[in-house]
Amino acid sequence: MENSPFSSVAQTVELVTLHGELDLAVRELLARQFGEVAALGRDVLVDMSDVTYLDSSAIGALVGLRRELAERNAGMVLRMSRNAAYRLVEIAGLTTVFDIELV
Repeated sequence: MENSPFSSVAQTVELVTLHGELDLAVRELLARQFGEVAALGRDVLVDMSDVTYLDSSAIGALVGLRRELAERNAGMVLRMSRNAAYRLVEIAGLTTVFDIELV
């Protein structure tokens, strides 16, 4: 057996990358995609660093995803830039609800 310094680790975190404006126009798509991700039962990193805007329907979808993951003993981290989207999450009082990684 070869003595290698490398090993392979199974993916335990699901990466979801979002960009642009998240509003009522994409609510159904978000809900469907988030449902599929939650069903995997893994921790989720939602990369929102390129999201420029989100409305209450998008915030609701994120809260729903967080709730579904918690029911499966999985966690969620939002990766965000300090931009308008982050400001809306902050105004909604959700910076203490979500685990947020600022980039």
